[in-house]
Amino acid sequence: MKNILLLCFLIMTFGAGAQSFSMREAAGGDATASLQQAFDRKDVTSVVVGAASMVVNGTVKIPAGKTLKIEPGCKLTGTGTINGGI
Repeated sequence: MKNILLLCFLIMTFGAGAQSFSMREAAGGDATASLQQAFDRKDVTSVVVGAASMVVNGTVKIPAGKTLKIEPGCKLTGTGTINGGI
């Protein structure tokens, strides 16, 4: 019974292979490279910004079919550009 519950939990958590990547970097540092690396991962379908403030000063290219989600109370700042995605 425990194995069945664990399997159901894993299926609901990972949604048939769809993966979210949570960005929780410290405020103040440029997160451009970290965001791009997260989007470049084949197993990631969405990146969630959970830091209070995240700086983007470069260009982030979001591949087709992927999403950038910003949690309530969080914000992106900087002079960068974010292109692509859904």
